[in-house]
Amino acid sequence: MELKEFDTENGKKPRWVLTKVNLDDHVIVPDVDPDTKILDRFIEDYATDLSSRPFDLSKPLWEFHVLRIKPSNAEAIGFFRVHHSLGDGMSLLALTLSMARKSSNPDEFPSIPIPIRKIRKSEDGGPYRYLVAIWSMLQLIWNTLVGCTLLLATIFFLKDTVTPLRSGKVDERSPKRIAYRLVSLDDIKFVKNEMNTTVNDVIVGLTNVVLSRYLHDVYEEGSVSPKRDFPMKKLRLRGLVAVNVREAITIQDLVDMVEKGSQCNWGHVAGCILIPFHVNTEKDPLEYVRKAKLVIDKKKLSLEAKLSYYVLAAGVKLLALKLIEAITYGVIQNTTLMFSNVVGRENRLLRSSSCLYRLHWPECQ
Repeated sequence: MELKEFDTENGKKPRWVLTKVNLDDHVIVPDVDPDTKILDRFIEDYATDLSSRPFDLSKPLWEFHVLRIKPSNAEAIGFFRVHHSLGDGMSLLALTLSMARKSSNPDEFPSIPIPIRKIRKSEDGGPYRYLVAIWSMLQLIWNTLVGCTLLLATIFFLKDTVTPLRSGKVDERSPKRIAYRLVSLDDIKFVKNEMNTTVNDVIVGLTNVVLSRYLHDVYEEGSVSPKRDFPMKKLRLRGLVAVNVREAITIQDLVDMVEKGSQCNWGHVAGCILIPFHVNTEKDPLEYVRKAKLVIDKKKLSLEAKLSYYVLAAGVKLLALKLIEAITYGVIQNTTLMFSNVVGRENRLLRSSSCLYRLHWPECQ
């Protein structure tokens, strides 16, 4: 990959320029006491500290931190700190996979699962299939219209309810805290298979369960200011979800992404959608997964994500960056959560004769 940096001399508009890379400036191995207690807490503190440091714009905007410690869930740990201007999640995943190979076969790239799109087939044929096609088109138009209208309203005035989860302000200078938890993917897949849903359906449903129970405990059993004088089910709580709008890609497409002339675009090729959360107390926790599936199925049958991407991409080229920044801040400030994830690899990775078991991609928003 061609590493570049910002040129900010003489007060000119920042631009990318080629530069030489000094690895000593980017590969950082801090001195850590191996006998440090509560390593998981130390890792969270270290990540939080990294997120609060501004990048030096005179150097390429990436760092790799290697911690010589053994946490409870891994043999070692490292942080790949990258400025978001270099690319989105899929671009950075492509960069990582292009430098790795299968541990079972060092000559092959790792593989990633390719989503299988279900094609509905009508058994009756004839005019019935045309009715199904027309109905699907009407659903597409309606879902797109509703989704884009709510997204525009959120940018300008439609705000989530102020709760302990949302302050109502976006301040980059305010202190941030990074915490992580490992959840069994096997358990998530078990629920997915039993309910005939997707992994994302289960994750959104699980998040809804946790948030609902937390807010119920805070409002019903704890003390919170300001006091709530309306039913919990009337709380407006939404998540902004980043969606990759590239076509279905293979591992070779990801690897080729770092090369010039690739058909799979490097950079930011992601739109966004809004996911509402139902804050109530369901007796059956799986009901949250069912509701999540209904919402996400409507978003899949919508052009909300693609239209949001193309509008912002056109705006970057045609409008002032300050205006695009204000639009972005508007939708982030008026929502409560932000979801972002990328597909994982199916194999153990081999990098410089070392086996990598896990890759996590937390983002600092």
